[in-house]
Amino acid sequence: LSDSQADAAPSDQVLVGDTERAVATGLHRLQVGDVPGAVSVLEALEARVAPALDPNVQSALALARAAHGDVGAALADADAVDGHDRSSYLDRIVGGIARGLAHGRRGDHPAAGAAFDQVRATADATEDRVSSALTRVGDAMAASARGEADAASRMGEADRRLAELGLSDTGWRRAFSLALGISWAA
Repeated sequence: LSDSQADAAPSDQVLVGDTERAVATGLHRLQVGDVPGAVSVLEALEARVAPALDPNVQSALALARAAHGDVGAALADADAVDGHDRSSYLDRIVGGIARGLAHGRRGDHPAAGAAFDQVRATADATEDRVSSALTRVGDAMAASARGEADAASRMGEADRRLAELGLSDTGWRRAFSLALGISWAA
């Protein structure tokens, strides 16, 4: 389905693959800097699956809402993901990154640091090297925004991990920057 077809579909009709496609579309929009578009796509999907909670949707929405400046909603979304029995490790990682960035945006540095300690441990407990590297990108960006002395070395570690995977450039940097409330110059 195209975006317009999905938007025209009845709100009570969620087809197989709709959630994954809409989450991917929302995250892509966030990565290219279209924060309102990301929030719109993800909130429309959230409304379509309501009253149920889909941890995949909520984790992506947590990140988009942080980028939109709605820190309270972003933190609530991340908490909902952690509290849901169907949350995958990836849902928890995306929600955890969103939590750390939202706390960073709010200026709550201890909470941001604690959130990244937790999400880094979660990512490292998996075999998902991409998530482990991206968690470190978010952590390093938040550390830089906090003025941490070791922010550059943290980013060096993240960059090294990404390079090992052949991912030297990624739209996640823009998404994380926006979630921190830092403008992005491409």
